[in-house]
Amino acid sequence: MTEADKDQCDLLDGLRRGRPAAGQDPVKRSQIIEGARRVFIDKGFEAASMNDITREAGVSKGTIYVYFANKEELFEALIEEERGTIFKNMYDMLDRADDLRETLVKFGKVLSLKITSAKVIQAQRTVIGASDRIPELGARFYERGPKRG
Repeated sequence: MTEADKDQCDLLDGLRRGRPAAGQDPVKRSQIIEGARRVFIDKGFEAASMNDITREAGVSKGTIYVYFANKEELFEALIEEERGTIFKNMYDMLDRADDLRETLVKFGKVLSLKITSAKVIQAQRTVIGASDRIPELGARFYERGPKRG
C-alpha cells in the first residue's frame, strides 16, 4: 500500500469515527426521548402517537424507528432514563458518605422527595392508564422501577 493509499484510509477512518452509526447517536436518542416525554405528558400514553413524537422531537419517522421499535419501547427507555437520573445522584451521595446515620437520613429524605415529584407521579399515572390495554407495560415498569429500587 502506498503512502497516498494509507492517507486515504486514515481520512476515511476519521470520517467514520466522526459520525455515529445508525441508532447509536446518544444526542439523537436523547432528542427523541425528550420529544416523547413532552408528548406523553401532554397527551398521555394512549393518545400519543409515534407521529406526534416525531414532530415534537424534530426527527423523521424513519429515524425514530431506527432507535425504537414502537411506542412501548420508547416509553420504557424514557422510564429507564428517568430512573437512572433520579438514582445516580443518590448513589453518588452514598459513595461520599462520612457519617452513615446522617447519610441514610439524608438519602431517605431525598428519595421521598424524588419519588413523590410531579414528574414521577405523572409517569406512574401514565403507566397505570396504559396498563389496562397493555398489561406487560405495567409489569415491565414495575420490574425496571419500583421492584429494582
